[in-house]
Amino acid sequence: KEFYNHIAKEKKGETLVSQTKAAEQLGVTSSTMYRWASKGLLHPQKIGGKVLFRQSELDKLKGI
Repeated sequence: KEFYNHIAKEKKGETLVSQTKAAEQLGVTSSTMYRWASKGLLHPQKIGGKVLFRQSELDKLKGI
């Protein structure tokens, strides 16, 4: 259950972050995250009904 709470976990060596945490990192709202995903700017993973984002994609958007 802790997997889904807000903390990132790994899938195939990739760190995954909840939509809430991803939005916090980027300084945007969850609605913006949804819009960006629908436009193809982000590629969320759906696991157990939860939407998770790859940390590597977030880092690229942040310019890291």
